[in-house]
Amino acid sequence: MDATIHVCRGCKPRDAALGGEALLAALLDWAADGPTAEIVPHACLGPCGAPGRIVVSGPGRWSWLLAGISPGEDITALAVFLDAWRLAPAGLVPKNDRPERLRPKILGRVPPPNQFMT
Repeated sequence: MDATIHVCRGCKPRDAALGGEALLAALLDWAADGPTAEIVPHACLGPCGAPGRIVVSGPGRWSWLLAGISPGEDITALAVFLDAWRLAPAGLVPKNDRPERLRPKILGRVPPPNQFMT
């Protein structure tokens, strides 16, 4: 598996759609349909003020922190993002290749170890 999606299961839901456990269940169902990504739950990914947090990561690739991911339409957008992430050099997805629905939900990105941009 080339991609891992880390899921915060400790989110305190503002509503049922944004709870960490609901998001985890939706991602596990989605990943069960095929070799999409490994889903790894975590107790907390911070920042706690933004529920629905995930991190997309993989060996030698940029990691992405997103928040506000809901178990519905965001899962479809996440699949599109994951395809773009896989195609982008080292996972550095250009803004125009990111699903519009997810753009405001991206909190940050982290370069892979030992890779520096100049």
